[in-house]
Amino acid sequence: MARKLFADLPTSDEVVPVGGSSALPRSSRRNGGLWPVGTFFDKIDNIKEAIMDSDGYIRTVELTNSISPYFKKAYSFASSAAWILSTSFIVIGLPLVFEMDRELNEAGAGMTPANAPTAADHGLHPAGR
Repeated sequence: MARKLFADLPTSDEVVPVGGSSALPRSSRRNGGLWPVGTFFDKIDNIKEAIMDSDGYIRTVELTNSISPYFKKAYSFASSAAWILSTSFIVIGLPLVFEMDRELNEAGAGMTPANAPTAADHGLHPAGR
């Protein structure tokens, strides 16, 4: 027996179960909660055709098609700029950060608790004296 990759769609005269009886018209509630499939798909097709035939939809599609090349160029420029900036930071910025960290660690390593500056060296006096 061969396995089907996709389920067959019901024909227009078949019915499918619908969840919740409140969503059904009274005539369908009497049929045990079944909704005629053809009417549902017909309604969807009618709504889709009404939207696609409207002037607003047609103007929106024309506007989108006219400005999309500019957005593609802007996206290409932005992605190239991001690539250049990120690789430049990796090549130049990271070694600089590591070198500065190493110099700070070397300068701090020479300071031991015996010769570390105290609060009195900075003109600060403990409270109560």
